[in-house]
Amino acid sequence: RLVATVAAVKGLEQALRKKYTLPPERVKVVVSSGVFTRFRDPATAAAARKELEAALTAATGRAPDFITPAQEAELAARGTIAPSARAGRALVDVGSGNIKIGWYKGQEFVNRTVDTGTKALHDAAAAKA
Repeated sequence: RLVATVAAVKGLEQALRKKYTLPPERVKVVVSSGVFTRFRDPATAAAARKELEAALTAATGRAPDFITPAQEAELAARGTIAPSARAGRALVDVGSGNIKIGWYKGQEFVNRTVDTGTKALHDAAAAKA
């Protein structure tokens, strides 16, 4: 899967750069917070992250950013809830690797993460079928 993932990222990055005539430094590769949630062993997750980072860096010429669940939840909320409407609003972001929940408490963004997502739910349902 690593080879296919890296090839897809490289192809999309090149397509964006070509279509919009963007220099390399204007395209940012960001790895979702849920990518490594399926690893139960922290050492295995760290090794997989290092391998993915090296492969993406080699393919694109730039190191990717790895986003935390808290960052991902806040960026999703900022992008979907207008500043004037943030009071009393919450966001639930259901991803393939985790579920991020966040809300504004005054100016502060509060969040929680559930370390399961649609991939784990699909696998559990398939095992019962």
